[in-house]
Amino acid sequence: MHQVKRPIDRKFRGDGAEYDLTLLGRSRADGMWEGRIRFQPTSGEHVALNTAVESTQPSERLLIRWAEGLSATYYEGAFRRAIASAERKPLRKITKNAGSTTRIDPARVEKRVLDCFGTFGASTLNRQAVLDAIDEYAHADVIRAIESLERKRKVVRFTDRGSLWVALARAGTKSGGKRGTTGDRTPELIYEHPHPIRTYEVIVLGVERSDGTWSGWLQFHDTKTNQTLRTGQETSQPKRADLEYWASGLEDVYFEGAVRRAKPVKETRPTARAASASRR
Repeated sequence: MHQVKRPIDRKFRGDGAEYDLTLLGRSRADGMWEGRIRFQPTSGEHVALNTAVESTQPSERLLIRWAEGLSATYYEGAFRRAIASAERKPLRKITKNAGSTTRIDPARVEKRVLDCFGTFGASTLNRQAVLDAIDEYAHADVIRAIESLERKRKVVRFTDRGSLWVALARAGTKSGGKRGTTGDRTPELIYEHPHPIRTYEVIVLGVERSDGTWSGWLQFHDTKTNQTLRTGQETSQPKRADLEYWASGLEDVYFEGAVRRAKPVKETRPTARAASASRR
């Protein structure tokens, strides 16, 4: 499968943020090319959004020509479709063609999840992108695989702006793809605290801003209630390595204060556990 990632020479402004535009294209087995649009925030306070397939063209050259001729009105609609795809796309119902959880090998589904990081070349993926990429299994099976990988500490789930994300855990990076590129500006897992704070598992997340500096915040997951809390920005560091160093030096007393500052995460879609349980 051949892929193309081509910047589009224009800016887009939506929901109070400015975005760079990128054409994401890939060839299919039949030789046709599928095109998606990525909306890349220029600041670290927002996440990247991808549309579903917007166009199918007979060649890479024609796909690029299609993208270069799009109007501002088209991008307005594509931006709304990207938000819907990331935050409000319903889970696919299990059908006979999608495969039954009683007939599949969970280890194979987990491998497919990890393979997605290599395919996309990033260490953090929107959960919907993972579900869309693994179309040979039912969504409920993929969600259960993600949960299993999290229990094995190979991935970490978190929420940003109402969207569900999956990141490679530091111990699991050998199993999956590369770390997200500078241009991705999607949240990245920076640090996993080695022991719980009260009943909370703690991770530090970060995102690179357009000026190359890094913003960092904390997320707490209550293992008893399944509630997730998130702080606002806790630090700003000049480089990712500096953010990692900052995170690794935090003490329990800091986390105790941070959990009191943290606020519940508001999700626009069900949690992975709820989604999978509803289909068992």
